[in-house]
Amino acid sequence: WVIDKALGTGGMGSVYSAHNQHAPKIRAAIKILNAGLSLNEHAKIRFVREAEILHGLDHPHIVKVRNIRLDSAQPYIEMEFVEGESLYRVIQGGPMGFARVLLYAEQLASAVRYLHRHNVFHRDIKPANLIIRKGAFLKLVDFGLAVDVGDDAARITADHSHFGTAAYAPPEWIKPSTMTARLWDIYAIGVVLAEMLTGLPAYDADPLATPQQAAIEVMTTKNRQPFLDIGDRFPEPIRELVRDLTARDPADRIQDARDIVLRLQQIQAELALDANTVLESNLSGDELQIAVQSRQLEIDRQPTGAGAPRRSPQE
Repeated sequence: WVIDKALGTGGMGSVYSAHNQHAPKIRAAIKILNAGLSLNEHAKIRFVREAEILHGLDHPHIVKVRNIRLDSAQPYIEMEFVEGESLYRVIQGGPMGFARVLLYAEQLASAVRYLHRHNVFHRDIKPANLIIRKGAFLKLVDFGLAVDVGDDAARITADHSHFGTAAYAPPEWIKPSTMTARLWDIYAIGVVLAEMLTGLPAYDADPLATPQQAAIEVMTTKNRQPFLDIGDRFPEPIRELVRDLTARDPADRIQDARDIVLRLQQIQAELALDANTVLESNLSGDELQIAVQSRQLEIDRQPTGAGAPRRSPQE
């Protein structure tokens, strides 16, 4: 592989776009384990585990792993290259139209629904880990914190590793014994949805705070409010969905990502919106047909139920 440019850096490694030296049109995203961790056996085990988890997944909105190489001075993972920009950068451009927001939220919920059906939990869903291709197709990336060991808190915290960005973690994050990875991912979808709608961070901290201080500040705020409320300038069905995804009490949240897809479809019907218009304005030919068919297959899957009970804005 010939490295073209850096795409991003995280706690475990850095990701680069690259092309094959013999066939330049063959491209990949290469995730390299940080040099300082190359001799750390625990770090290498986690790195390999990320590759193993991703290699077993096959979903249009989840990045695909092709191979892993441990015989290099710095181990690396070969992944599908997704040409686009992070949702983080898209959000910095300001609020998006409702149809586009609902499409991205539906694609994210579809990916999370697939993960959870396969007993995999991402634990670090945030705009920086979502890539938007051609303005219409979302991909979930960076599974460095993912687990596939079940849904109980003891296993989630067993490796004592750093957990995902506090702004997207649920209020119970500060009490690991009460936390489930499933509801963590679902809560994060709600925060991402709110940020797409407003174009602003849902939770912010003092810019001079250390990471630990910022986490405490954000979690204090979350535990004071019953849910995240984006305000009455947004249609009530969308506002209500954000509340039901980000309820402080885990029992009040939507419990299954399948029900998020159902709610998003209900909202489109209530607001006379069609997310396919976003696909049609950005894609064409076979690519458009595949995207529309993939979306329809997800819509047609049988939901588990009604999800979280609807509440009045005063609750």
